[in-house]
Amino acid sequence: MNTVSIHIVIYCNSGYIDECLQAVFDQKYRIEQVIIDNNASTDGTLKKLVKWSDQCIVAHNAVNNGFAGGHLKKLKAGKMCKSQALRLR
Repeated sequence: MNTVSIHIVIYCNSGYIDECLQAVFDQKYRIEQVIIDNNASTDGTLKKLVKWSDQCIVAHNAVNNGFAGGHLKKLKAGKMCKSQALRLR
């Protein structure tokens, strides 16, 4: 079976991030990795991501790169490895 990698760019989405990630993990596809780019959220989004830290790679950006900028940054960097990302503890 094929696997998928998922890249989510977020900014101040504390009210939706749990529902979003639950929907991702409820899929039937085999997930290789879920990478979340937190674009300098100030609404508690990062705190909500702590409970997902065992299942996701979380990169916290100091500045908001925007939706397209967040994706472009990862594309330019190539495939992101778990060792290259920040993991919440």
